[in-house]
Amino acid sequence: MHSERVIESRERLAEEFTPTTMSNSRSPSPSQPEVNPMLIAVSIPMASFVAAGIVLAIYPSILFAVFIFLFTGLFCVVYVRFYLKQQQRQRSENPQPNSDKFVNTQAENPRQKLQKRQQILKQLLHGKVIKAVEKSSAQQGVSEKDFFEVLHRFFPAVTFGDAFPIPGTDYSYSTDFSLIHETGVSIDIEVDEPYEGRSLQPHHCVDDGKDQRRNQFFLERNWIVVRFAEIQVVKYPYECAAVVGQVLAIVTGDENYLLPSRKPVPPVKLWTKAEARKMARQKFRQSYLPGQASKTHRSTKRRR
Repeated sequence: MHSERVIESRERLAEEFTPTTMSNSRSPSPSQPEVNPMLIAVSIPMASFVAAGIVLAIYPSILFAVFIFLFTGLFCVVYVRFYLKQQQRQRSENPQPNSDKFVNTQAENPRQKLQKRQQILKQLLHGKVIKAVEKSSAQQGVSEKDFFEVLHRFFPAVTFGDAFPIPGTDYSYSTDFSLIHETGVSIDIEVDEPYEGRSLQPHHCVDDGKDQRRNQFFLERNWIVVRFAEIQVVKYPYECAAVVGQVLAIVTGDENYLLPSRKPVPPVKLWTKAEARKMARQKFRQSYLPGQASKTHRSTKRRR
């Protein structure tokens, strides 16, 4: 009896403890079900496909943009290769000229443009610019002599005292200086005194009207009129010559007439008859003319 009880107790203990131990080592837990590997293999691609479909559904332009980007890049590569081949073929068929000759051709272009411009000027002015009929008998003042030397140094074609008959009268207009370019461009250069040296009468006054009529005479006959005050050509002869060079360069296009710049000619206010008489009383011309140059008189019955 005792042995049977012991065996029964052992069986009970075995029934109580053995299932629990086995469940921990072999039996699956109800809270952790077994995962099927085939399900995992199918689920991952399906999820990726669904995600891609969602992205394309939300942003359909992404696919189009990628396509355009790839197509444009491919086109650029093909076009660049084609262009380079064309350039290489043109160089082989038409070799470039010598670099020295190319530079010389470029350097000649401004000269050709200048020649063309001057030819056009010559054609336009042919027969349309009045010419002097004789030399003027007007006396040359000291200030004009000195200024003529400066002008002649830079413009060898300048002349002194050309006479132009006034239609319907016995008088002539006389230029102080005439500068005629080979194209026919003609410049009348005048030196204006505020009063005459001997009679002290007002001269070249803005309220007289004589200079305006004289200017109009030359302008209508295609001359350019450049006027300086006497004090300007005495104190600034080089700067006045530079002004003439600027006028000639602008009209003809020839920059060789431009003189190295210094300072501009100080402006002089046009004077009236009353102001000219006042300057005569104050002997204004003697303040800038050398020696007794103010006594020199240039008037003549034919000069106006």
